[in-house]
Amino acid sequence: MSKARINLSTIKSVVNSAASSTKQFLWDTEVRGFGVYKNSIGVPTFVYQYRFRGGTAQRITLGTLGELTVESARTFASTLAHRVRTGTDPVAKKRADIAAAEAETGLGIAGYFDGYLERRRTGSDPMSPSQENVFRRDLVAHLGASRLDKLTVADVDGFKAELYNRGPSMVRSGLVCLRTIINDAINRGALVRTAAHAFEVPATAKRERRIDEWEACRLLEAARDLGGPRGDVLEVLIRLGKRKEEVAELPWEELDMQKRHWRLPSDRNKSKKPHLILLPDQVYDIIARQQPDAAKRKGPVFTINGTAPVEMGSQVKDFLDALLHRRVEMRNRQDGTSKRFEQYTVHDVRKAPASRLAEAPFMYSRDLINSMLLHTNGDELDAVYILTKLVQETADMVQRWNDHVDAIMPQDPSGIADHDLQPMTPSERRDRLHAFREGWNKRADQIRAETKGAEKPKRRRKG
Repeated sequence: MSKARINLSTIKSVVNSAASSTKQFLWDTEVRGFGVYKNSIGVPTFVYQYRFRGGTAQRITLGTLGELTVESARTFASTLAHRVRTGTDPVAKKRADIAAAEAETGLGIAGYFDGYLERRRTGSDPMSPSQENVFRRDLVAHLGASRLDKLTVADVDGFKAELYNRGPSMVRSGLVCLRTIINDAINRGALVRTAAHAFEVPATAKRERRIDEWEACRLLEAARDLGGPRGDVLEVLIRLGKRKEEVAELPWEELDMQKRHWRLPSDRNKSKKPHLILLPDQVYDIIARQQPDAAKRKGPVFTINGTAPVEMGSQVKDFLDALLHRRVEMRNRQDGTSKRFEQYTVHDVRKAPASRLAEAPFMYSRDLINSMLLHTNGDELDAVYILTKLVQETADMVQRWNDHVDAIMPQDPSGIADHDLQPMTPSERRDRLHAFREGWNKRADQIRAETKGAEKPKRRRKG
């Protein structure tokens, strides 16, 4: 071990250290622990070596000559020496800083969700695109920059307030997403539960709304007025009793068109079990016309651009409701009635076949109707044996429902042929939507949009 004041002259005397041998250090006589060695190709490297509170020797690499001057390296070593004397272990602090930086990314909600999504993808339970969209819309968009381990009760309260502004039902959706990744982080040992993680998730509100046959006919008329793949999705929902995402995101790969089979995988339905669905004639025809060329049946079935499934969001619902208003008005004029279409959601459409098929003259069992809805029948053994047994029976029931829908649908609604209906202008659509939803409960975002529209000054026409 040699000692001298480290400078450019004394560094020249330091011999190269072979790659696999003990390093040959020159230690500074001015700052204790400051040293330099040359690697196997002669590049001088500055270090600082110390013992913290009598522990084992620790060594920190400061940098090479060129990255640092001799004096800046000595100043760096002097700063570290001061930290040791005042009770800070530089190596431990560096490790803590690295861990904090990793936590900043790893426990940040946006970053953690990306990792969670990847683990689901490479595991046995990948997320569907619609599920991922819900997490990104209802969680990441609001709390993406926050850290799971630094989340406060006030943060969660603010999150709930933001969600409520979009609608009360959004509160439950966002909190379920947050609870999911918190529980995942805790189960993986990446997080210790805090008071901010102990929030309550609101219970699911049960909807009693039932779509009756009269309303189902108006919905089917409006869906056909909407036209295109979006209108076809809505018609399939009425005819099959399936969930919106299950139909709208249907890929050709799940279909055997020769056998008229739809094999819905476990990751695309809420029961988390694979299902075999036999298509009724009417639904088969709707699906087949999406792409008449069998050789081109790849990707999503219901698509506008050929590559992505159709979006069935609020704008589609707005257009559908405006079309519904026109169909209800036409039917009332023909029948001399004044019926109204009560507030509903697209999900309520599932109840049209489910409710009607339980009544006379159908009188189908709860097991068959649950099989159509892809609900679990009984315990796990029942779920395996009963659902397998009921595939054909369910198909017969759904075919009967489709034939019944055709029988009750007016062939010439309101005395006006479908092809004679004029396209709606934007102003007519707006007026009809307002009239159709008069008296409905409004979400907070709808109220804000109406208020903003009312406050917006009208532009004067020139001249």
